[in-house]
Amino acid sequence: MRKGSRGFSLIEVLIALVILSVGLLGIAAMVSVSLKSKDSSYYQTQATTLAQAMLDRMRANHSTATSGGYDLDIAAADPTAAACVGSAVTCTGTDIASFDLADWRANLANTLPDGKGGIATVAVAQFTQVTITITWNDKRANQALGGAAASDTATYTLTSGL
Repeated sequence: MRKGSRGFSLIEVLIALVILSVGLLGIAAMVSVSLKSKDSSYYQTQATTLAQAMLDRMRANHSTATSGGYDLDIAAADPTAAACVGSAVTCTGTDIASFDLADWRANLANTLPDGKGGIATVAVAQFTQVTITITWNDKRANQALGGAAASDTATYTLTSGL
């Protein structure tokens, strides 16, 4: 046996370490992007849940909802909540709507980054069409995915009938 043919040389070990390092860096980058874009998916799910919850509240207060009592521009200031909590309190449909809208806007602000929402109702034949729009800041996910988006605002829109 020749002396030079035994074992690994130092250069072979260094090349293997470089290849392993590049692979591990690639995996770390993939995990980082995945974690950042997961936030976007989470916020989309939260927006869907909050929109459905508001639609359920509107269905529970149907007469006020069909008469435009829940209409709220997305840029409007947060509504003031009527004192509709407690067994001794009697609330009108309008009081319940103002309470629902104030609670919904607070939930949006607490759940989504820069979360805002608006509601529009339109009478279409025998039913009322409701459009709920929710926006939030999705800058982190846009940056993680390498997007140079014109806007970092994400939007979710739910359209349904009452």
